[in-house]
Amino acid sequence: MRVKFAGALVLLAAAACGSDSSPSGPSHSTNKTIDIVTSGETFLPTIQSASPGDTVRWTFAVAADGLGHNVLFKPRIAGAPPDIPLEVRSGTRSLVFTTKGDFNYVCDLHGGMTGEIIVQ
Repeated sequence: MRVKFAGALVLLAAAACGSDSSPSGPSHSTNKTIDIVTSGETFLPTIQSASPGDTVRWTFAVAADGLGHNVLFKPRIAGAPPDIPLEVRSGTRSLVFTTKGDFNYVCDLHGGMTGEIIVQ
């Protein structure tokens, strides 16, 4: 009788513990944050790959002419995140890219300052 009782306790303990095949913690997002900086009148890097759901974070610094920068997507295509239309002299701004595509942008304060985010 003691053997049957001990066996029942082992089965009960095993059932309460669950199996090793279930996840042991919260699921983690695979989305990442990609950094782009302004240096003088250049976005660095100028071309950046991303995945849907990734965040692009621009870090802005004052240009040699004393102006800040902005980010305007040109041409404006469906799925592009909103522009960063106002001049930013310092600090960061972030946008999440949810749609696949090539997103070209420009700082219209410095017309030759361009970049591209390729979401694939």
